[in-house]
Amino acid sequence: MSTTQHTPTTTAPTNVHVDRSGPFDFDGLQWADTNCEPIAEWNRDSWDLFVFGEDLPIMLGGHSDMTDQEVQDLAREALNDAA
Repeated sequence: MSTTQHTPTTTAPTNVHVDRSGPFDFDGLQWADTNCEPIAEWNRDSWDLFVFGEDLPIMLGGHSDMTDQEVQDLAREALNDAA
């Protein structure tokens, strides 16, 4: 009997865009700007992750002075957990 390791086919997208414009700045990133890739946006007191086609954002937490890379890592972790 052969033992084959199963590798999940669903993984988080590699591109997560970080929008620091704020929740009421309508000049922030739009889906057309990101080719419908996820957008992490600062929302007063935490980061929210918006995924195209989903009605509600994923609340990421974190703090406003996180680097883009830290926000992207947090977002990818949340996307992998949701998959």
